[in-house]
Amino acid sequence: MMLIQSASVIATVLMSGQSLAFSSLPTQQSRQQISAGSKSSALDLSANDEVQQLLAKAKALREEAAAMSGQTVEEMEQEVQREKELAQERQAVMEKARMEREEGNKSRNNMQILPVPDDAPSMIQQAASAVERAYADGIVRQTVRFALLGEEEAMSGVQNEWPGGVEQMYREAGRPLTESLLSEVRAFAKISAEDTE
Repeated sequence: MMLIQSASVIATVLMSGQSLAFSSLPTQQSRQQISAGSKSSALDLSANDEVQQLLAKAKALREEAAAMSGQTVEEMEQEVQREKELAQERQAVMEKARMEREEGNKSRNNMQILPVPDDAPSMIQQAASAVERAYADGIVRQTVRFALLGEEEAMSGVQNEWPGGVEQMYREAGRPLTESLLSEVRAFAKISAEDTE
């Protein structure tokens, strides 16, 4: 009980501005000032007064800012509210984008890694399976790009010089790769009952 009294005495003394703030024991004078019923009401009264003073200062500052900007206080409050709403919307959009990025990273981690083909037959096999999967997913217009390799040539990382130009590229690499791909792809159009009639 003595500890509770001394804590309230210290709080009261701090609020009243007396020099007994660091005293751990209440003096006779401070005991007389504080009675059991008036302890909380004195603290509540001073706290309420402080709150009212701060609210009055805030109101005066808002009115001064409104006068300086040529707006009413209500217009300024509406503008602040709109800015808060926009900030919340931006935050929601950023959070949604972050969640989508995280979800995309998870799915990317689960993807199968395909090796880069190093010769013409493996390049044709991989391209044919990609074309078939895309066609099954409903993609009917596709572009396939090949590394222009001769039939028996392996990918070496060194750029292949074609002294015969475009004609030699087409004759020795482009046409054989394209024909092999088209003969390898097994994508059939779905025929409906209406088409057969």
